Amino acid sequence: QLKSISFVAFKGWYLLQSNCCIYCGLTNKEVKELSTLYPETTRGGKRGFSLELDRKDSSILDYSNLENLCLACYWCNNAKTNYFSFEEFKIIGNAIQQIQKYKLLKP
Repeated sequence: QLKSISFVAFKGWYLLQSNCCIYCGLTNKEVKELSTLYPETTRGGKRGFSLELDRKDSSILDYSNLENLCLACYWCNNAKTNYFSFEEFKIIGNAIQQIQKYKLLKP
C-alpha cells in the first residue's frame, strides 16, 4: 500500500538536498542548459529540464520514504532504470559526468 507525506515534510526534505544530480553532479542550471542544447534528448520536451526524483532502491515503490529518494538528472534517472543499484549507478555517474561536462563545453 502506498503512503503519502505532507507537502511540508517533502519541502523540508527538498530544501536539504544539494542542487545537483546525486550520480553525475549536474546542477539544475546545467540540466536546463543541456536540455536546450540537445532538445532531441528530452522525450519531445516532456522531461529533462530540471532535476527529477529518483528512488535509490527501485524495488521500493513508495515515494513517501524520503530516505529512499534523491535528486537525479533526467539522463541518469533514465539510464539507471530498475536494473542498477544506487551504489552501482554512482560509479556509472562518474562517466556520465565527464561526458556531460564535455557536451556543455562543446557548443
